[in-house]
Amino acid sequence: FSIRYRVHNAGWQPYYDARLNMVDAAAKPARSLVRRAEIVQSTREDWSDVALTLSTARPGGATAAPELLSQALILADRGNGGLLGQFSAGRSNEPKRKEYDRATGMQDMVAAAPVLESQDVRLREADVTIAGFQALYAISGRVSVDNTGSAKKLRIAANDIDASLSAHAVPALDPNAYLTASFTFDGDTPLLPGRVLLYRDNVFMGQGALPLLTPGEEHAMGFGVDDNIKIRRTEVRSETSETGIISTDLVQENSWLIEVQNLHVRTMPVRIYDRMPYSTHEDIKISLLRGTTQPSDRNVDNKRGVLAWDYELAKGEEQTIRFGYRVSSPKDMPIRIGMR
Repeated sequence: FSIRYRVHNAGWQPYYDARLNMVDAAAKPARSLVRRAEIVQSTREDWSDVALTLSTARPGGATAAPELLSQALILADRGNGGLLGQFSAGRSNEPKRKEYDRATGMQDMVAAAPVLESQDVRLREADVTIAGFQALYAISGRVSVDNTGSAKKLRIAANDIDASLSAHAVPALDPNAYLTASFTFDGDTPLLPGRVLLYRDNVFMGQGALPLLTPGEEHAMGFGVDDNIKIRRTEVRSETSETGIISTDLVQENSWLIEVQNLHVRTMPVRIYDRMPYSTHEDIKISLLRGTTQPSDRNVDNKRGVLAWDYELAKGEEQTIRFGYRVSSPKDMPIRIGMR
């Protein structure tokens, strides 16, 4: 007979290696995503030479949506900080431990009894089984995980990624362009959220993060600064004036030149972001200045006032963006820019 049971203090988290190879200028860039598991266990059991299966089920997490309580706005006591009202807080119907399990992303796993057998020394992929709402990754061969809580790292699978490359830049905040790989995930099971180790031409570029991705979902991943895209943003105008006879308006005009050059040996798509303020009052008028290069996209990602310009720059090609806006408001109406 066999016994199946659950123990605490054991789990796993996914993490990934994302690799981009652009060394060969004449060849199409190679991209791959390696899925790995970081396993820990601090039980009293001996997991030496065991058959290990990782599950995406989360029995330690919440089993139902939290209860959402109603909110009431009440008259504030001005002596208590001038708050508009007090709000009742929602309650979770699960213990705090389950909140911790969700936050750390620990997943369930099953360890079988040890079985001795000889193993080939080579990279192996996990056998994937989709069982209803969960995926099971049966690690090839036998593994050992000590019970000290030290992390054991195992490879699950590797996939070649059909991704498109581009350079993204926000010169108002950062003079650098960043190499970005956009792809559509076409696997059989979801990619669980986890940290990503980023490599470009076999050089470690830093860390990123993957959200939960379901098959068919699109995602963009940054691979660090792209030194072959040169960007310069220069302020060419910042003036304040007054207009009107009966009522006086303050007028502020700002404009910039954004110069972009592609030094790659291949054509590179480039997206430049910038922003202009937006009005929250009917007496405050904001408009683009005449001569502004019309943006390719407005209110990017539903962010009001965020603009984007898209170009396909050939080898050595340069592009200049003229960007400016005008703000008009009553002289007796003080205004300021707030971030949202």
